[in-house]
Amino acid sequence: MGALTTFDFETKPLRLVDRNGESWFVATDAAAILGQRDAEKLTRTLDDDEKGTHTVGTLGGEQTVAIISEAGLYRAILQRRATNSVPAEIRQAITRFQRWVFHDVLPSLRRTGTYAPAEPSDAPGVATAFRSYFTIGELIGLDRNQAALAANRATRTTTGIDPLALMGATHLLAPQQAPLLTPTDLGKEIGGLSAIATNNMLAERGFQEGRRDAKDRPYWVPTAAGERFAVFLDTSKKHSDGTPVRQLKWSADIVAALREATAADAPVA
Repeated sequence: MGALTTFDFETKPLRLVDRNGESWFVATDAAAILGQRDAEKLTRTLDDDEKGTHTVGTLGGEQTVAIISEAGLYRAILQRRATNSVPAEIRQAITRFQRWVFHDVLPSLRRTGTYAPAEPSDAPGVATAFRSYFTIGELIGLDRNQAALAANRATRTTTGIDPLALMGATHLLAPQQAPLLTPTDLGKEIGGLSAIATNNMLAERGFQEGRRDAKDRPYWVPTAAGERFAVFLDTSKKHSDGTPVRQLKWSADIVAALREATAADAPVA
């Protein structure tokens, strides 16, 4: 009954045990990092020599845990990366995990018998990179919300670390006291209009205008009159060409503004 050694990958534990000079990994830990809720599903597709069990001592007595070999972990990683239903954020984390295990942890264990993460002073300057990219975002006209999201993407690309994911803040909202409304929400507030009818009304009343991007996809942008009510949110999704998908929402104050504009346009009896 060998002792388990625990390492941390981006705040998630990964326990392993040495078996005759080879590292074996606790299946539930690997599954959690790979975005697989059921560890049994993860081990089901592995060969018999790529999986096994290990007995560990706990406060409640001995406990048996499922473990997978280095080859089994590598196969599980490739299978998850090839699964189309895996969200992009998890897929990116899996790529970072693969590199961390097979380029950092295992080579270090084979050379020295131990692995220790780099000291903060030796690690990539994540905070410095984020601040630099954030400043650039503001200089090119992005609001603070969009600058933060753009800086996070650039930091993740250059350092391999996703600051917002570590903070559990993958979606940022602009500071708003009132709730933000989609065209569908807004249509319900002003008389049961559809999203299309609401967008047309916003355009007719001078709060937004329609445009088309380089791929001839239609989208809406707020006008000067609509900017104080409008907020662009990053959805963390991308178009097929890699450009980020952004959603235009409105503060609740737009309801009164629309009603006033409609009343002003109404014919005098």
